[in-house]
Amino acid sequence: MLVDEAESSHGAISHKTSDNLCAIASSFQLEPSYGYHPIAKVSISAVPPCARGSHLYMILPLSTDLFADPYELARLDHHGALVYVNPYPDLEVPANDVKAKEHAVFVSCPLKHDNFSIDIPLHMRYQPAGPSGQSHVNITIPPPLILVSQDSLTFANLLPGTQHTYTSIDQPVNVPPNTIIAAVVGTNTMISVPAGNIRDALFIAISTLALALLSSAYIAYTAYMAYYAHHPPTRAKKQA
Repeated sequence: MLVDEAESSHGAISHKTSDNLCAIASSFQLEPSYGYHPIAKVSISAVPPCARGSHLYMILPLSTDLFADPYELARLDHHGALVYVNPYPDLEVPANDVKAKEHAVFVSCPLKHDNFSIDIPLHMRYQPAGPSGQSHVNITIPPPLILVSQDSLTFANLLPGTQHTYTSIDQPVNVPPNTIIAAVVGTNTMISVPAGNIRDALFIAISTLALALLSSAYIAYTAYMAYYAHHPPTRAKKQA
């Protein structure tokens, strides 16, 4: 195993390796830092470049408040990345019905470039306003786990809940041989999400507007017909 020591400090992982496979620097952020549709931006830099044939593997754990759309992920083609996802994409599923251990995005791509980035579109589940009636809630998202390996790793090998446990950036991680863990620069990211079911509110707003327009049109039509009944239009007499 290439990793012989790992320790956590302020949400980042630093590692000493017994082999100079490569050195990876990475950063993670959500843009924008609010709303229901953030994009997870992961920047990768390999200095010195990784050994030929190396692959980058990344696990982005998603809380029960967050999910990824398999259709959107299937269309990602930056740097030949293959993206696998195993969340529940149904918007109607409440957050507490999602199995957190199966909620993650797995990214696999060859390290053909020394510097590149991967953007992963995400979606927030709708948050209830709660008894306090707060207008926003804050959701904490840990940074992704990034590994570099010359072996073929699979989604099942690295998912949380298997023998390779990964639930937080602050917990130790077991990795396969010929694999190193890249340090993630940064700590947990917090995103502000509007509380309350915005879909229902939007539907009510649109329905109310449509009803108001129809009502206004009906009132105008009724008034016009009443006026026309009492004031019939006069026709100009034909001149002889």
